Amino acid sequence: MSTSLQLIDVMRFLPHRPPFLFVDHASVDDSMERITTIHTFQPDEPYFEGHFPGNPIVPGVVLIECMAQACRLMMNVRAGEIVPGFLVGVETGKFLSVVRPNETVSFDCRLERSFADPAGAAQPIYMFGCYASVGDIRCARAYIMWRVASARDNAIEISAEATAACPRQFSYEVYVKVREFYLQLSTAHKKYAVREPSGGDDEFIDVWETAGFHFVKHRHRLRDFSHFPVLDEWAIPACLACQ
Repeated sequence: MSTSLQLIDVMRFLPHRPPFLFVDHASVDDSMERITTIHTFQPDEPYFEGHFPGNPIVPGVVLIECMAQACRLMMNVRAGEIVPGFLVGVETGKFLSVVRPNETVSFDCRLERSFADPAGAAQPIYMFGCYASVGDIRCARAYIMWRVASARDNAIEISAEATAACPRQFSYEVYVKVREFYLQLSTAHKKYAVREPSGGDDEFIDVWETAGFHFVKHRHRLRDFSHFPVLDEWAIPACLACQ
């Protein structure tokens, strides 16, 4: 027996959204160890224009992403909610036949086993055996590794108590608005740690962002905010590190 998931159900259990959602509907085996997802590649997909002109082919990495989304969907259905996690490995990926616009691909993924993360993370790694097929034609296969994120990977670390240490009202208002801005961003894959300013016009607000295995610091100078109406309409000036 299996449970059928329509698109509205899929969007309850996956954080992905178009144009990077590659599950139209799915069927999850009642054992919660196997899932089949279906996706039709539309001819207006943006990558077809360049991959390749006059000979559009679905990129192999997109097929791998489809498999990864299928695996995560099943794990989230098992948990009954969206569980933060990461794709951490792909093994023995093989591309056996090209996929073209308007073709419908089924992705059959089965949970093979789980094992301890060699990097020492508290959560285990789950390995899935995955196949992609167009009708009876097998077009790709791979082993997909996925890991549930630990709490420290996803917690937004912003101290409300620290704002009271800002001696100037302007610094305080800027810090609060920067904090609100980053709190509105995606929390499923990222962590933001905002360091409060000490109050001078030449002080910075540092925002440390982690996403997967990437670690980035965004730096905002306080004086760059001086011409913005802080408590009315709000706009974040460009991060100095990104300019």
